[in-house]
Amino acid sequence: MPRTIRSLAFVFVLLATAHAWAAGERDITIAQGIDAEFLDVQMTNNIVTLIINTSIYDTLLTRDKQLQLVPSLA
Repeated sequence: MPRTIRSLAFVFVLLATAHAWAAGERDITIAQGIDAEFLDVQMTNNIVTLIINTSIYDTLLTRDKQLQLVPSLA
């Protein structure tokens, strides 16, 4: 009995997501609930402004997998 229920659940999940596979590629727009307070990176004082600024500006340095500083922009 549990195997039958599990099999039916798996088939249901496949059928429920089949339309997403057929849709093809589409653009996704992600919006913030509020605007950035400043576009000056040094004036950042909240997380939303920080996220927006890091999306706009590139940094001079970044870290690799071993957490060593490596040039990013320079």
